Amino acid sequence: MASKRAGSKRTKRKDRSSSVLKKKKTSKVPESSPEKETDRSTVDTGLVPADRRDAVELLLVLLLLVYVFTQMATSFIAPSPPMLQVLAVSVVLGAGVCIVIRKEDVVGHYLLTFILLFFIFTEIPGLNSLFATGFVTLLVFVWTEFIDPEEHISETSMCLVYAIVLAKAILFVLHATLATSTPIVAVVSNSMKHDNTNEEYAAWVKENGFPISNGFTGGDVLLVVGTKAEGIRVGDVIVYYHSRVPMPIVHRAVGVACTNKDESPCTKVRALATRGDHNAGPDRWAVTPDMLEGRAVLRIPKLGLIKAAPVCLLKSSCSVIACIMEGECKGRL
Repeated sequence: MASKRAGSKRTKRKDRSSSVLKKKKTSKVPESSPEKETDRSTVDTGLVPADRRDAVELLLVLLLLVYVFTQMATSFIAPSPPMLQVLAVSVVLGAGVCIVIRKEDVVGHYLLTFILLFFIFTEIPGLNSLFATGFVTLLVFVWTEFIDPEEHISETSMCLVYAIVLAKAILFVLHATLATSTPIVAVVSNSMKHDNTNEEYAAWVKENGFPISNGFTGGDVLLVVGTKAEGIRVGDVIVYYHSRVPMPIVHRAVGVACTNKDESPCTKVRALATRGDHNAGPDRWAVTPDMLEGRAVLRIPKLGLIKAAPVCLLKSSCSVIACIMEGECKGRL
């Protein structure tokens, strides 16, 4: 009897252990089950949660749009309306675009791309901004929808956002440190180019050791330092604006007219005479102190072709190759 009871207890224990193992096996979720996939998808491997990241990006877009709409309003509306009204309308328009992005992701990001491209092209003088914006937006649409469907339009629009924010931040820092509203200038003509056209003048520039004595060409970028007219010397490369020209002019100072002619040094400049190194003679106008933006101190070759090429392509009888290689169609400024 004792042996029978012991045997029955052993069989019961085996049955219990086998049932427990069965439960454990059945409770396991297979590797390919949707339940496990959903568990994996909920894990955010990024440093910032997706919802918070989207909120930050949307806030950045709103701030940038307010800036863009404000700049365009002050540029296109004359006389300029009160700044408070411009700011209020800009906030409303920016919020409207952000709402469209939240409701209709694709449409909203295409709208954002169009607005940002238009803002970029309006800063290129002489360019048909609306046509250029429509054309480039169409290219973006063809690329994201047909050529590379894996690239979402939101990636393109956010790249534009980050690029503009970064560029404006750099310009702000340069503007504050270099004390000029035009710290960087992209050259769009060859009026300062050195070749065999004016060899005697170019030799005079080099002999005197003037700044940027080898000249520069269309597509180059110049770093500009804010300088008062009294700080300009003959031979300096200066940047100034003229009402007849829709872009900054970069020429060399070849003469300084002082109000105190008989005294030295010059304590009050009346006007500056300027000349392009490649031109046959001086500019047709005098540069007054209020036209002066600053003095060019550094040349970076060909970095400004992205701006110079569209400007020169607008001219009639222009060679595309000459535009890209030389930065301009042959002309005088």
